[in-house]
Amino acid sequence: MLQVGIHSNIKIGENTGLTEKGALKVHLVQAGAEVISTFAAFSEEKDIEKNEAGIFIFHPNILEYGKKTTRGPEAIATDLQRMRGWLKGILKIYLTTEQLTSEFGAMSMFTGLGVNEENFNAKLQTEEFVLAASANLFSNFLEVVKNHDIAAKTSSFRIKLTRQSKKSNFPTFPKGKDAWIESMDVAEDATKVVFTKYEIENGLNSSARAKAEETPKEEEKSADALFDDGDDTTPATAAASPTSEDAPSLG
Repeated sequence: MLQVGIHSNIKIGENTGLTEKGALKVHLVQAGAEVISTFAAFSEEKDIEKNEAGIFIFHPNILEYGKKTTRGPEAIATDLQRMRGWLKGILKIYLTTEQLTSEFGAMSMFTGLGVNEENFNAKLQTEEFVLAASANLFSNFLEVVKNHDIAAKTSSFRIKLTRQSKKSNFPTFPKGKDAWIESMDVAEDATKVVFTKYEIENGLNSSARAKAEETPKEEEKSADALFDDGDDTTPATAAASPTSEDAPSLG
């Protein structure tokens, strides 16, 4: 599977879609990677794992972690912006600016939800609204991917996957504003996709397993816990959690 790191020749896989619980699975596959059959795995003693990863994006939680108090509208709005930023970053590899504006507009996730400047903050603090907005965003992304047959395109991209937290070494989309995805048309010596000082200092560039004694109790309240959707997340995949605790948003 694709680990924490910077990976080249990545494409959107055909298994991108919604889970039974409504989360979005972004299937990443490495173009040109050797596909090993189950028979060859034994007969040739090769690794059966393919270079791929499933990054799950869950809707924002409207409650503060471990509390019954509602998070502020700004925090929830930031989460929704970050989610859209991740998906827009992927679509920018394949679509023109004009296509993005018309097919994946900033307000498209609120279609049919009756929002205006006066009621927006109040709606952001209701679970029904956040679920509906997230569902609209995911459906919009999948519609664009399907309409442009993105999974079948030969063009690929370079992407940075960071560690979820000190406790969890599953790969996920970065939380900061720095470059994290770019077309493979960008030469490697000109790339802007690198680990930042913040990511390096906080160990977010490492896929090493955390030792129990190195994981303080406060780390158990990691970002991924806020968006844990139960069985949707398996050891082979990762939950991309758009919480704004650790780093600035992807506006």
